[in-house]
Amino acid sequence: MPALSAKFLTSPLHRTNAREGNNQGPRCAGPFPASAGRQPLWTRDHTATDSIIEEAQQFVFEHACDGISVDQVADHVGMSRSYLEKKYREIVGRSPHAEIRRVQFARIRELLQETDYPLKCIAAMTGFRYMEHLCLAFKRAMGETPGAYRLRSRWAAALHA
Repeated sequence: MPALSAKFLTSPLHRTNAREGNNQGPRCAGPFPASAGRQPLWTRDHTATDSIIEEAQQFVFEHACDGISVDQVADHVGMSRSYLEKKYREIVGRSPHAEIRRVQFARIRELLQETDYPLKCIAAMTGFRYMEHLCLAFKRAMGETPGAYRLRSRWAAALHA
C-alpha cells in the first residue's frame, strides 16, 4: 500500500464571490483560485496518472459551461474514455460526466440566485443547448424546477437580510 500523503486541489466552487468583495468571478466555475478553500481529493502518493486526472479536472472546471463532453476531456488529456472514467472515478470519487454536471449546476444555481437572466440565457451560458433540457436535468438533480429554486433561494435570502 502506498504511503499516505495529502494531495489537495483548490475547489473553484469555494471561491470568494462578489458579495465578499471579489469581482473577478469566473465565467463558469473557473480555474482553481490560488487562495480559496482546499479540499483533499485523494490521500495516496501522487502518480503520473494523478497528474493527468488533475489536468482533466482542471479542464472540466474551465470548460464545463462550454457544453463539453467526456470524449472531449479524454481527448484533451490523451486517454481513452473508458480509462479516463475508471481512473477519474477511482481518484475523484465521481465520473467525469457527473463532475461536468456538478460544475454546471453550481453555476446555474449561482445565476438563478444572483441574476434575473431568463432560463434560455442561463442555458446558453452553462452549456445546455436547450432551455428544456436544462430544466429537466436541473429538476432531476435538484428535486425542483429552476424557477422554484430561484424563488425559494431569493425568499430565503430576503428573510436573512
